[in-house]
Amino acid sequence: MLSIGKKMFCSIKRVLGYGLVLTTTPLTAVFANDLNTKYNLREPVTALARDLYFMHYVLMGVCLVIFVLVFGVMFYSIYAHRKSKGYQPADFSDNHTVEILWTLIPFLIVVGIGV
Repeated sequence: MLSIGKKMFCSIKRVLGYGLVLTTTPLTAVFANDLNTKYNLREPVTALARDLYFMHYVLMGVCLVIFVLVFGVMFYSIYAHRKSKGYQPADFSDNHTVEILWTLIPFLIVVGIGV
């Protein structure tokens, strides 16, 4: 029983390690590049433009965090819940509270970004 726990812990460590590498590697390209390139927003001149420039980066950070979290949960779920061919899934009923929450939370995030 102890060896099963060790194997599971090692596989979780491996998945987390790969996930960390896969999420941080693209970020190195972002930080290595000069942010004032032709693909970025121009330097703001007015106070309103500075506020919009700042808000742009704040919301991009929020989007990045949401993206990393959602894909992390998705890849973990795919890895942890895979089964062999011919496996019969468990029969369980719907949980309406969870379904309402995972619909309401992203809706509130989008409304919060829009306000």
